[in-house]
Amino acid sequence: MDKMKYIIQILVAITLLGCTDEEIFKSKGDIEVTAGFAKTRTTFVEDDGVTHVTWNTGDAIGLFTKEQNNLQYTALNDGDETKFGALGEKITATEGEKVYAYYPYSIGTENLQQVKLPSLAFQHYKRNASERDFIYAIGTVDNNILSLQFKHLFAFLKITIPLELIPRRGDNHTAFVVRSSEKIACHSNEDILYFNLEKEEFTADDFFNDIYYFVPSDEELEGKQEITCYIAILPQTENAEIKIQTWNDDGEKEYLIIKNAPSGGFRAGNVYTLYLNENDNETIRKKERDALIAFYNATDGDNWSNNENWCSDKPVSQWHGITATEGLVQSIVLNDNNLKGKILVSELANLSQLEALWVSNNRLTEIDLSYTPKIRTVTCENNWLTTLNISKNNRLDYLICSGNQIAVLDVSNKPELEHLHCSNNKIEKLDINNSPKLETLWCNFNQLSLLNIGNSPKLEYLECGVNSISTIDVSNLLSLKHLGCNDNLLTELDVHNNNQLKELSCFNNQIKSLDVSNCPSMNNLHCDNNQLSAIDISKNRELVSLGCCGNQITNIDISNNTKLSTFYCHFNELSSLDVSRNIELETLWCHQNQLSSLDVTMLPKLKSFLCGNYMTNVGNHLTTIDVSKNPLLETFSCYGMRLTDLDVSNNPLLDNLECSHNPISSIDVSNQTALTQLWAYSMNLSMLDISNNPHLEWLATQGNPNLSCIYIIPEQSFDYQIDESTQFVYKDGNDFYESVDYAQDGVVTTLQRATQGNGIDIVFMGDGYSDRLIADGTYNNTMRLAMDKFFSEEPYKSFRNNFNIYSVTAVSKNEGFSIGKETAFSSFLGSGTLVGGNDARVLEYAQKALPINRMDEALVIVMMNSTQYAGTCYMYHPSGGDYSNGTSIAYFPVGTDETALEEVLHHEAGGHGFAKLDDEYTIVQEINTPTEDFINERQRLASNGWWKNIDFTYNPMTVKWSKFLNDPRYAYDGLNVFEGASTFEKGVYRPTENSIMRYNTGGFNAPSREAIYYRIHKLAYGESWQYDYEQFVAYDAINRKTRTSTHIPYRITDSNNIPLHAPVVIKTPWYKAKNNAPKQQQILPRNVSRSLKKMTKVTMIDNTHEAYIQGRETLINKQ
Repeated sequence: MDKMKYIIQILVAITLLGCTDEEIFKSKGDIEVTAGFAKTRTTFVEDDGVTHVTWNTGDAIGLFTKEQNNLQYTALNDGDETKFGALGEKITATEGEKVYAYYPYSIGTENLQQVKLPSLAFQHYKRNASERDFIYAIGTVDNNILSLQFKHLFAFLKITIPLELIPRRGDNHTAFVVRSSEKIACHSNEDILYFNLEKEEFTADDFFNDIYYFVPSDEELEGKQEITCYIAILPQTENAEIKIQTWNDDGEKEYLIIKNAPSGGFRAGNVYTLYLNENDNETIRKKERDALIAFYNATDGDNWSNNENWCSDKPVSQWHGITATEGLVQSIVLNDNNLKGKILVSELANLSQLEALWVSNNRLTEIDLSYTPKIRTVTCENNWLTTLNISKNNRLDYLICSGNQIAVLDVSNKPELEHLHCSNNKIEKLDINNSPKLETLWCNFNQLSLLNIGNSPKLEYLECGVNSISTIDVSNLLSLKHLGCNDNLLTELDVHNNNQLKELSCFNNQIKSLDVSNCPSMNNLHCDNNQLSAIDISKNRELVSLGCCGNQITNIDISNNTKLSTFYCHFNELSSLDVSRNIELETLWCHQNQLSSLDVTMLPKLKSFLCGNYMTNVGNHLTTIDVSKNPLLETFSCYGMRLTDLDVSNNPLLDNLECSHNPISSIDVSNQTALTQLWAYSMNLSMLDISNNPHLEWLATQGNPNLSCIYIIPEQSFDYQIDESTQFVYKDGNDFYESVDYAQDGVVTTLQRATQGNGIDIVFMGDGYSDRLIADGTYNNTMRLAMDKFFSEEPYKSFRNNFNIYSVTAVSKNEGFSIGKETAFSSFLGSGTLVGGNDARVLEYAQKALPINRMDEALVIVMMNSTQYAGTCYMYHPSGGDYSNGTSIAYFPVGTDETALEEVLHHEAGGHGFAKLDDEYTIVQEINTPTEDFINERQRLASNGWWKNIDFTYNPMTVKWSKFLNDPRYAYDGLNVFEGASTFEKGVYRPTENSIMRYNTGGFNAPSREAIYYRIHKLAYGESWQYDYEQFVAYDAINRKTRTSTHIPYRITDSNNIPLHAPVVIKTPWYKAKNNAPKQQQILPRNVSRSLKKMTKVTMIDNTHEAYIQGRETLINKQ
């Protein structure tokens, strides 16, 4: 094996029944062998720099079991990841049995106690270190799988020596001696050295302090002026002293090098470069250049986004990201540069003047800075770090390591530390008592139970929320200005000594009392959801924002807080509230208290006002509320009180109005042209006119028995929930065009027949198309355009010949969509981007094109005659299979132009409908992390091949697309583990920053392309078709990005673009489909995301539709 890669790579070794040059066969029951490398820093440095090492075809390893000896397995391919086959007898170990392995294979080795080793005491010049390397592994058979992690036996010294310094050359003369103060070599009297695999020890007659090294004659060296020698040595402690001795022309001894071992010693699996005249300037610059090259190779430099001038002959100051003075590196700035792997001692130890390392937003898994004593600044946030060793960096003053998986962070002795950001890790304990200069500390979103910060008098900003801290002492933090300790286990908090405090967030704890009277500069206080019965803020005259909701407060005086603009006091026990002096208030939420009166007429800036009750017979009992003096009001809720009259005529900016559960008989909203949400159910309304509310998206008026009609205009379209006795009436009458000719209804047109495979079925339909739009060709042209657009994107483009494409004509009574219109499939335009229709009728029409036995995997596409931007896919449960099985119906409007059609078509039909991909976007919602039930349901369907483009793990080694992350051929595809997907901001991960499944642009990413490719081939060629990763990669070459193309930006999308609605999963097979179109007595299967009381997203419906509303829970029948 010429080279062995030091980064962990899984090397799949399979046993063979027999093989040819073209085919490999594996018999049932054979043990599958996996072989990788231990986490060492083994790099082998050649004359032109550091080279990463890989397996070569023919590399042979030996295996031993209790019954079998020295089985030979050989590599079948080159590369970091390869397959091994048995050359002769195959391994037959039993479950749980230990297996021993070694490399390089030796044919004369007969038992595992005597594996031959290369000689150490006498070594001859080799061109690289791997010719003298030895690795071994011990593994256990588990579920018929043998996993081996190889580790190294020797360390290596590298020295480049001018030949003039070693005149004694040739096989009969020792060129030089490597001498150590510790045992550095071993020897056997029989001249054969053995290693006992079972005991992991040498079988040697003696151990020596010397290694005799031989150098060939000049003829063999072909005119070289200097040579680079690799010397294999036994590992040495940090107390070892190394001397390299030679002889001059007169035969006198000379020492070329005398050097102490580095801290940590000479460790197995590492190469250590020794320098002649190491203290002269030229040698120092060479050491720094070699260190940078080692850094480059250790972090997969060939695949960096930008590696300009690296490893070239240009000064290192001209290498991308390097700042250097006179050849000495001072800073490395390589943020967002696709670094992958580990940065350990051997890469940075020789950068003697390094002060700053900036490597954020990469894919690094480990950083060891223990031997860079001058480093002061380190930023490594948003990597994959599990280990960050800064234990010896006492000069460190700036550390940013947030967004990793670090469990242990030792900052106990950092006297110069000023800024520490370590949020979003897995840290359980943090001790910064010896950092007296600390000014900012971010350690939120960890697993801290203890935080020791008492000796940081300069600390101004402390953010430690979302941990498990039960007590925190900030009494000595006299400079503290910001304290965030929310979402912990605190029962008390003393801030009496923190008179500089401006911001305090301690919500979601168990605090029973809080004294902020000695914090006169405080402008933001949020102590919501604790156990407070009172709070005195009379001394906090600078308060701008106050949140104290969810406590047991009975009285609060805010008369001195005249700068207050935001006040949340809901869910308390207030019986009175005086806001007469708080004229700056813009937000007032005081709902769910015990108020009997409230005056807000002196609040001209008020924009958001909630004063209602969301729990029956508990809370405020106002009989009147005057909002006529609040002209800027946008959000207003007076739900569940005793109002008999409500005047909002002076509130023209109202966007959300909730006045339900009041005995109000009439309400005039004609002046509210901006209104999008109107909740007016369980009232005494007899008439409602919403014809002057063109932006209305949601209306709820159920529970008004005397409400017979609601006046609207034809242009309006919104979600609604009304009584069966209530009717919509057009204010100006109805003059819609109506179809008269239905002769073409149900006619099937074959747009394309598959010429390869079994044929994959897609059925196109349209809704909202009248007879005249069918007669003039509009319908047919739309179907054909959609077909061509569907196949404009890979992988569909390359495999188009595998598809059968049909169009079924559907004649609608009216054209387009608005209240009062009738269409063939009752399609509807819901709130936001929700759309849908009568699934049962759609699938009935699909069966006009397809026999029932082909419906299980059909994709049906319904294009709606509308220019609105929207789209929703309804995905029916599969009957089995692992290739995104199940029938789907994708509904979406055709949009404003061909580009709009193409983008939504690819997302809804190509992504959701066919490949069962999940959304990669996020939305702002009250619950921003997935529930356990959501995760379980997603994972259950994942067994059927659904959701291959999202995962719930951040671990790059186990995430669904890990094979792409470790494949250098995908280095420029922008693949990583990005948080935020399936609509959630936290806890779900996607493969790329952008793709069709996020912003409808940028193409499908590699995991999505693989899912599409897999489903196409399974459907086209049947269950017997077997997936081969290399075959997919070969096809995918047309899609992969190169170093140049990766910098071409995706199409810029509108920043205000609303994401398409999440797919709706129907927990029944397709033949049980129902009508999902809304009826008057039904609520649409849709969350009202802009409601005053935010509903959570519902992405699964069966016989019921659940909507969760803050402060109450409503379960509404879907069917």
